[in-house]
Amino acid sequence: MDSDGVVRVADDAQSYTISYDEPLDETEAVLAAAGDTGAGLQDREEYLAVEPEIAGELAQVLDEVVEPGDSQLESAQAIQSYLRGNDFTYSLELDERLPGEHPISQFLRTKRGYCQQFAATMVHLARAEGIPARFVVGFLPGTGSTQERVVRASDAHAWPELWIDGVGWLRFEPTPGGRAASLPGYSLPQQDTTSSTSTTSSSTTSSATSTSQDAAPVEEADTGTQVQWQRPLLLTLLVVALLAVLPLTALLLRERARRRRGSPQEQVEREWERLVEGLGDLGIDAPPGATPRVSGDHLVQRSGVGGRGTEQMHRVVTTLEGARYAPPGRPEPDEVEQVGRDVDDLLARVRRSRDTGRRVRAALAPPSAIRWWGSLPGRVVDVVTRRR
Repeated sequence: MDSDGVVRVADDAQSYTISYDEPLDETEAVLAAAGDTGAGLQDREEYLAVEPEIAGELAQVLDEVVEPGDSQLESAQAIQSYLRGNDFTYSLELDERLPGEHPISQFLRTKRGYCQQFAATMVHLARAEGIPARFVVGFLPGTGSTQERVVRASDAHAWPELWIDGVGWLRFEPTPGGRAASLPGYSLPQQDTTSSTSTTSSSTTSSATSTSQDAAPVEEADTGTQVQWQRPLLLTLLVVALLAVLPLTALLLRERARRRRGSPQEQVEREWERLVEGLGDLGIDAPPGATPRVSGDHLVQRSGVGGRGTEQMHRVVTTLEGARYAPPGRPEPDEVEQVGRDVDDLLARVRRSRDTGRRVRAALAPPSAIRWWGSLPGRVVDVVTRRR
C-alpha cells in the first residue's frame, strides 16, 4: 500500500493464500450493539429539534405507538411499523392542506403521501421521542447488474436516518409499497424466544426432578447396570434421529417442489423459492420485503458467485419478472428448464465457496426445515379449523 492508500502489486506470484473474516449479519450486529455507550453524537440537540406548533400532536401519536420503557431501537421500530401500517397510503397526489396547517399535521390527518412525507414524519416523531434523526435524500438502486446500473430521476427517494446509541446512524424505511428501498432487518421488531425457551426448559427440568424424586426405587441393585448403558444409548439414538429428520425434511421439500406440476409461472415461482431457501440455508438471506431484482443483486453480492453467477441470477430474475408481470404466454417451457439449471448451478457454486462449518450446518440443520417444523402446529390448526 503506497502513501496514497492505493494497493499495488509488488511482484507476481505463482500461488497465494488468503484469509478473511466473514462479517456478522447486519441485523445481529446492530441488535448486539444497540444501547451500548460509546462515542457520543456531536450537535445532538440539532437533531432533536421539534417545531413547537406540532409538538403536542406528535406526543399524542407517540402515546399510542410507543410502549413505555421501550429502547431507542424498539421505539424506532414501532414508529416505522405505524407509518407502514394499513392506515397510510402511498400516493403522489396530496390532499389539499387546510389554511395554516403544518405539512406534518396534514400528513397525519390525511395519512396520504409519498416518500418525503413518510420520511419527514418519522424524523419528527423520532425527535419527539428523544431519538436524534435526520432527513436524507438520495436514489433507489435503479436497474442493471453489479457492474453497471441505470439510475433515473424517477429513482429519487427520501428516507430517515436515526442515531441509535452504540451503533450510530441507521437507515429506516417508513415508506410502504414498491417505491421504497428494502427493509433493513434491524428495523423490524424481533421475536424474543429466550424467555419462553428458558421457562419451558425450567418447567421440564422441574417436572423431571419431581417425577424422579417421587418414584420409588424398584430393584435398584439388579437394574443399575442396565440403566447405565440404556440412557446413553437412548440419548444417542435421539440425537441421530434429530440429525436425520432435518436434512431429510429439507430434501423432501425440495423434491416435492420440483415434482409438483403446475403452470410455467408456478414452476418459475417454485424455482425462485428453492433458490432463496437454499441460499438461506447457506447463510445468505434475501432482504425482507425486497423485489426479486433487488434480492437478486443482494444475493449475488453476498455470495460472490462471480461473472457467470451474476449472469445466471439475472436470467432467473428476468424470467421470474416475466412470469409475474408479462402478458400470458410467458415464460416458455425452455425458459423454465433454463431457470432450473441456473438454480442448480448457483446453489452448487455457492455451496462450494462456503467454509466447512457453514456447509455442515446447512446439511444437518437447514433453516428451511426448521421453519417447516416450527410452522407445523399452525398448519394443523388451520386444517382442523377448515374441516369444522
